[in-house]
Amino acid sequence: MKKTTIILYLLLTLSSPKVFAQVIAGGNNEFESDFSGWTIMRDWSDPATNIVINTTSPFLNSKDAKCNGHATLYNQLYADITGLTVSSNYNLYFYAKGEDADFYVGPTANVYTGTYKYVNPGATYALQTVNFTATATTMRLWFDFYPNKVITVDAFSFGTPLPIELLSFNTTETSNHSVKIEWQTASEINNDYFTIERSKNGFEWEEIKRINGAGNSSSLLNYTTIDVSPYLGTSYYRLKQTDFDGRFSYSKIVAVNIESFNTVLIYPNPTNDIITITGAEANLEEIRILNSSNQDVTQLAKFKEQGKQRLFIDLSNLSEGLYFIKTKTTANKVYKQ
Repeated sequence: MKKTTIILYLLLTLSSPKVFAQVIAGGNNEFESDFSGWTIMRDWSDPATNIVINTTSPFLNSKDAKCNGHATLYNQLYADITGLTVSSNYNLYFYAKGEDADFYVGPTANVYTGTYKYVNPGATYALQTVNFTATATTMRLWFDFYPNKVITVDAFSFGTPLPIELLSFNTTETSNHSVKIEWQTASEINNDYFTIERSKNGFEWEEIKRINGAGNSSSLLNYTTIDVSPYLGTSYYRLKQTDFDGRFSYSKIVAVNIESFNTVLIYPNPTNDIITITGAEANLEEIRILNSSNQDVTQLAKFKEQGKQRLFIDLSNLSEGLYFIKTKTTANKVYKQ
């Protein structure tokens, strides 16, 4: 039996127009052709040649800004954001990968008095979030790229933070190869709903669950849901929170590694009607059901796929007795009551 699953992936691109965010410098084609809106310097004086437009970004048209790291001098890259409200809080979002860099948000006259963030994201793009309070209507975003370091940045945007205090967001593998997803809020204001999103690579995302928020709450609230069909290997998860007016923001990204399903798991057993089968995708591509007389009764069962590693089988049309569930490499006894 051949099964086909069509999955819709949503690409997070923070530099595309979002309800909650404003684009910083370069419009929707940030770093696509030049450094419009950005200034490049080396140790506060000479134009830097070590910062170049690169072609490996997963965002938009696949270009980003890469600093190849001068041997002894710092390289600087900065841009200004305007239209801020003094004393208001903002979240700044950008993606980075590579080695060390210092990042500041501050007044244009003396950027080092502003909000500081040390950036060391690693080998793959990681979302960076910086919360700052505007001390002027125009503020400067400033990178200090360390000597002899290589780092790449892209996809900048900013917006006012949403009125929710997220204390934790965690994932754990359960005994039946599912993933338990838990989060906790300390307060919520105008919180419409949460969305659980999952990814194989941290860039392409699919929505798997939507859960109502509390609206308005000043109490400690705990949320729990289960992903019954995680990817084999590493699954990435993030929490999207949407306000009643449509604004939204994301949590940190967390990962769970589901080891290879060496065996096929069937439960409940015995069963009255529906059983769940989990296992490796290749194992579940072919399913046959035989009765105790070795007759094939597969056509009497109803199949429902939930991910390529999980299958529901309705046995309600079968009479009571012993059955054999055969996958590509295994055979398991199931008792129908």
